[in-house]
Amino acid sequence: MKNKNTYLASLVGTVVNGAHTVALIYLIVHLFLSLSIAGVDKTKLGVQIALYFAMLIVVGVALSLSIVCVVYELREKPLTSEEGKRIVLSTVFFDFFVAFLFFINIFTGQTAMGVVFYIICCLLLVLSGGLYLIDYNNNIKMERDSKNKIDNTASMDDSFKKIEEIVFEDKKNDNDK
Repeated sequence: MKNKNTYLASLVGTVVNGAHTVALIYLIVHLFLSLSIAGVDKTKLGVQIALYFAMLIVVGVALSLSIVCVVYELREKPLTSEEGKRIVLSTVFFDFFVAFLFFINIFTGQTAMGVVFYIICCLLLVLSGGLYLIDYNNNIKMERDSKNKIDNTASMDDSFKKIEEIVFEDKKNDNDK
């Protein structure tokens, strides 16, 4: 594996988003069961269920992007191609967005266990996104250095050809004299 940071970030994102997916499914099922209990405010539960479904969609996209990055790393396909760069940037965006949602959920009247879960998940996703960005930045630096080397080599080759032409022309002039 080329990029250990990307692989580690992919695993962290997959585990955290997978755990959050399971937690959201549990919450949605629990809220649906609570709807059948008499005396519970159905409007509030309906809004919470809709919110959790929306979060489930966002977390599902983040989970699928993390899984794609894991598969790319396991197959040792480069994430430095144009498609790979889009996947990495999308994964970083969704990791940070889900971390922001975790941060917001801390203040929504959660239990102590829920707050601890959201804090740990938020920190892990920020770490995951940071690791992606570190590798992305290193890849950009390597591409730029490689391009500079190619440009320098091409410039040196052009200079060498010009020098050869001048030397050849001087020899030709010497032979003509």
